[in-house]
Amino acid sequence: MWKHTCKCLILLALASLPCAHPTQAAMMVKDAEEQIHLITDARDIWDLSEPGMDTVGYMCSDLDGNGRLEILVAEEGGTGLHTYTKIYEVNEAKDALVPCGRSWPDTSSEADIMMTNYVPMSVNGIDGIQWYSFTDEYRDGAEYGTANLALSLQDGTLHAKTIATTHTFYDDAGRPHVSYENAAGASISEKAYHKTLENVFAHSETTLISFPWLIYHRDTFHEWKEKSPTDIYTMLLDTYLNFSGEKEGMG
Repeated sequence: MWKHTCKCLILLALASLPCAHPTQAAMMVKDAEEQIHLITDARDIWDLSEPGMDTVGYMCSDLDGNGRLEILVAEEGGTGLHTYTKIYEVNEAKDALVPCGRSWPDTSSEADIMMTNYVPMSVNGIDGIQWYSFTDEYRDGAEYGTANLALSLQDGTLHAKTIATTHTFYDDAGRPHVSYENAAGASISEKAYHKTLENVFAHSETTLISFPWLIYHRDTFHEWKEKSPTDIYTMLLDTYLNFSGEKEGMG
């Protein structure tokens, strides 16, 4: 019964996509189901044995739109608000999972990918690359700041580019001061800072994409580990359904 319901829901979501033919949508449904079965069966490759940080999140996606799904595994916590994300993608033969690389060092700060449920996704009409906009909040003692970042998955590698940053520090009298910088590190005004995302993707089509994370904390992680393969399959399928089906244009 549930499997039939899932098929109907995915058909409705995929059939709403531009140029989606009912037969094509049905084939996409079957393909998505098979890939999520593959991801579920490979749980020993991507799942955590125990959380290394305060919060763990899982979801399935197709970040680059190549039709091969990914499983995203993110951890978040610490006084510095650190986030670490690993991505595994279904290979071209669709018979195995492969880890995705990244274009920055493992020790670098990362986007807080679990901080929001809806993420702006911008597609450049020239190269078709899909960029997802996040923030990365960080703390260093009394100082703190935010980096606006854009992520894209390209040929199995996750890329990141900085859009703009803020930095808050305190003088000897305890007064806060905020500085703003663009991607090149040049000082800009607060007004310019708030326009950077719009300016960077001015010639792109931008929509809001759902990132429906399955969130667990240290004290609830055992609930995730106790779930059956059927439960995992159903939950991951639901995350992909929401990721692929919920899109809202931005004015």
